[in-house]
Amino acid sequence: RIIFFQFKAPTRMADNQTIAELLERAQLSQYTEKAEETKAELSSLLNVVDDSKEFTTYCSDYLGLGKPGHRMRLKKAIASAIAEGWGQNQGGKSSNPFNKDDGRTAKLSEIMDYKTMVGSSNPKEVLSGITLVRKLVSAEVNPPIQQVIDQGFVPILVNHLKTADKNAVLLECAWALTNIASSTHEHTNAVVKSGAVPLFIKNITHPQRAVQEQCIWALGNIAGDNVGFRDILLEQGAADAIVKELMPDPSLHPLSLLKNAAWTLSNLCRAKPKPLQKYTKKLVPVLGTLFQTCKDPTVLSDACWAFSYISDGSNEDIQIVLDAGIAGKLLDLLTFDKETNVPALRTIGNICTGNERQTQSIIDAGFLVHLPGLLADDLLRIRKEAMWTLSNITAGSINQIKSVLEEGIMGTVIDILRKDHNDVQKEAAYAISNFINGGGEQELLQLVEMDCVPAMCALASGSQDAKCSQVITEGLRWLVTAQDRYDGFPDIRMMIKQEGGLELYDEVCGGRNVG
Repeated sequence: RIIFFQFKAPTRMADNQTIAELLERAQLSQYTEKAEETKAELSSLLNVVDDSKEFTTYCSDYLGLGKPGHRMRLKKAIASAIAEGWGQNQGGKSSNPFNKDDGRTAKLSEIMDYKTMVGSSNPKEVLSGITLVRKLVSAEVNPPIQQVIDQGFVPILVNHLKTADKNAVLLECAWALTNIASSTHEHTNAVVKSGAVPLFIKNITHPQRAVQEQCIWALGNIAGDNVGFRDILLEQGAADAIVKELMPDPSLHPLSLLKNAAWTLSNLCRAKPKPLQKYTKKLVPVLGTLFQTCKDPTVLSDACWAFSYISDGSNEDIQIVLDAGIAGKLLDLLTFDKETNVPALRTIGNICTGNERQTQSIIDAGFLVHLPGLLADDLLRIRKEAMWTLSNITAGSINQIKSVLEEGIMGTVIDILRKDHNDVQKEAAYAISNFINGGGEQELLQLVEMDCVPAMCALASGSQDAKCSQVITEGLRWLVTAQDRYDGFPDIRMMIKQEGGLELYDEVCGGRNVG
């Protein structure tokens, strides 16, 4: 977990070639393909990211960076790019939660000396040697992790983790291995292959808190590296051990341990393919307890991200989350802290992809009251996800559509059709088209009275997004169908001809079956 400095992302970051170059600079080229796949998302997000927390969320969510080391390297690459003139440098200090080091490059002879110390029969010399190794791999600038691995330190550290009877040695070994596992996949793989995972899991119950926390932290780094490592941890009982340690009352533990535990549990739930439900189901009670008992934004944010990962699936997955009784708390987190609003909204949105009853549970909790504020948020991502959630609600029952109308939200949707970022407008197109498709005569009459047709025509004709135009055009066709179905309904065809012109009129009405 790295403490980031605040910075502005330069606008040139929206260029896909630049994204690839950034990943290359950060030695994260394995994510380039993912960046290509999510070009639209990246282009939007990289232009609105304006602080460390939002950037952390972006990394985790869109590129799948589950490890602090990855995020740190990408952060440094962006900072370097800014300094070279890609945008104004809004940088600041970067602090390391590990040991601060002078950043010098260790010589091979020094590393060999440390190896001699670690292999000594003198316990004090062993501790000194391990501490020096830990400081090497904790350096803020270019830690010589590969050199440490090449000299065979990982199995030595793991062996001491297994046999040491001194807490200080255990802590230093776990600390060094945690930092090694925070780096590249190859470095993390060296730790996993050395047999460290069962020892980390075993020491979750260690009587010294610092050792506990460090081992949980190490497991979080490993889980965040890739799905394969995540599943290895789950199979070997990492989640079970953390849950057993925290329950029944997480508040008995210090906040620092809860932060590491929540973050690690989140990494054990994240990425696709999803972990098996038999594992995620076990995590819900402790995550729910953290929700209800902890007030720390970081813990709540990580627990909420875990719920978002679990709920991103089948209706059964959604129900597991709802059964934890967190619907009301999710709404509280929308306004609790900047760190919690995004994962809370994502979880709510996932729940609203479920069945009618599951969606209704969010409406009953009072979500619709929050929507106007969310749709007016300064952050593009919040507006987009809020509108996506609304589109799933308007795809629901007639009563749910009525609830949206009664809350006065559709006027905001129509305003967004006229002016907002394309990503938000596309979701608004789905929201209003779903409303039209599922609404009754009275609901559609009220919508038309709000001047929805001119706004829809303008977007259908003016959007550069083919999918957005297609969705909004389909909504206009359904309105034409309503005109044919209900006596005395406004002349939608004439409105389309007047507002959208003959080309749009022909596309919606001409020579097509509008039923």
